[in-house]
Amino acid sequence: AGYVCKKPYFNPNGGGKSYRFFKRLSTWDIARQLCEQLKGSLVTIDSEAENDFLARESGNRGFSGTWIGYNDKDVEGTFKWVSGATTCYKKWLSGQPSPSDCVFLNPFTKYWSTSTCGFIRPYICEFNF
Repeated sequence: AGYVCKKPYFNPNGGGKSYRFFKRLSTWDIARQLCEQLKGSLVTIDSEAENDFLARESGNRGFSGTWIGYNDKDVEGTFKWVSGATTCYKKWLSGQPSPSDCVFLNPFTKYWSTSTCGFIRPYICEFNF
């Protein structure tokens, strides 16, 4: 798609990123706005290790499906990270993505699925430092 994928980098001990998990149920668009108001973004997932960490932490908080910063709202079928990241890591559930535009992480299966963006879910904000 005209870009070089960045090397996946993740340090579960916090190297370069921090996360904030929000139990407050929000639509995908509201979650994105709230993360940006805090000078962060909806989370970008770069690797299996990061995906596993976020799934585990979401599950520990009782979340059943957590918004992440991946969507195809601009062009159907062309998914992009809200952060602008060009990571090639993906973890779609079999049969996904569906025609819905916004993506959530299932903490129990550790797979991603699309959902209607207006559905309310908990979410994860990411902050780079």
